[in-house]
Amino acid sequence: MLLWLTLFMSLLLTYLLINWIPLVARDTGIGSSGAVLAVAALNLGSIAGQLVIGRLADRRSPTRVTGTAFVLGAVAIAAIGLAGQSSAALLVTALVAGFLSIGAQMCTVALCSIFYETSLRATGVGWAMGIGRIGGIVGPVLGGAAIAAGMSVPALFLLTGGASLCAGAAAFAMTRATPGRKRTPSARTLELSPAE
Repeated sequence: MLLWLTLFMSLLLTYLLINWIPLVARDTGIGSSGAVLAVAALNLGSIAGQLVIGRLADRRSPTRVTGTAFVLGAVAIAAIGLAGQSSAALLVTALVAGFLSIGAQMCTVALCSIFYETSLRATGVGWAMGIGRIGGIVGPVLGGAAIAAGMSVPALFLLTGGASLCAGAAAFAMTRATPGRKRTPSARTLELSPAE
């Protein structure tokens, strides 16, 4: 359930950001070119983020590294709504938000292999990604509903930062929920075990 929550929230925030960052540019007068650059910065940040976060997760606790990235990303996402009329501020905050939160989202998929036994892995990953995709549908709809209800741009990105914070909390909870989890040996391991 914690893995599902992490994927749901992370894809919710990813699609909400991609769809609604242009709103910031429009409402602050930055223009369509600034909006395109901000979305590009978000995606470029996510590519770099997944490489760095993935490497760190390989060397340390994957859930802690991913959770930390989500929590720090929440601050960057909230700052997007405060970029004002500065194109540079929008680009920097989008880049950092992409690096941390969306980079962590991409690494979250790899967490599935840690928590599912080999015999259940394909089904487990499929379910986790399916739940995540529901978040990807809810995100843009939630953003549209919030704007239609009169929510301000800073409040919208604060709400989105809350989704990143929630994903981070779920990732940290996975660390606490499975501190010493032991795997049953796979069939391949049993085949390679020395005969008694």
